[in-house]
Amino acid sequence: MKLKVVVAFLVSCVFLSTLLSAMHAFPPSGQPDFSGFWQLNRSKSKVDPTTEAIWMRVEQSGLTILINLRVFQQGGKEEGQTFVYTIGNPENSNLMHGAPMKSNVNWEGDALAIHSVAMFGKDPLNLDERITLSPDGSVLTFNETTQFASEPQRESLFFMERRAEKDWPPDTSNRPVEQTFQNIQVLMRRWAASPAPSVFLARNAMLAVTPNSMTRKTRKLHAK
Repeated sequence: MKLKVVVAFLVSCVFLSTLLSAMHAFPPSGQPDFSGFWQLNRSKSKVDPTTEAIWMRVEQSGLTILINLRVFQQGGKEEGQTFVYTIGNPENSNLMHGAPMKSNVNWEGDALAIHSVAMFGKDPLNLDERITLSPDGSVLTFNETTQFASEPQRESLFFMERRAEKDWPPDTSNRPVEQTFQNIQVLMRRWAASPAPSVFLARNAMLAVTPNSMTRKTRKLHAK
């Protein structure tokens, strides 16, 4: 009899834990809460082969959502961006590595749909993202389609798994500006030497410049 009582108690604890997790993931508002720290499950995701890791921090409150994205490439190079959106606003303004970007953000059922256009000079980069949360709140799924200028569309699929705040990797983005610009020069030489130069590769070279590094470079130039 005692064994049955213990088993029943354990089952009820598991049920309660699952229920609390679901209530946190899907609050009374009916829309999921993406807040937390997330790490890419690379083996399950469809990403560029040069991408070693992706981390993301999300803060969601009411209609406001902040996404801090950190991408680690081969060789340890890190690229970071932070985007702030108001859900329901068709004209959210952010910068993508210095390029002005407008985003239309809305709920489509339990999915958050983000349609963005970033202008790199006269060339548009179109991004369509659809973000969903698993019922237990442990996995964020990103379906992303991008198209730059007249280049073919590229599709990516990201499975981001929930992590504790203590797992958030140390910041490595404050590397010397000179190193950043050396990397750009190498990429641009590769692009120019290619028998069929890709506009997408040239854009990736420019994406290696973060807004912070550009600001520091500008300050040095003005100081001279």
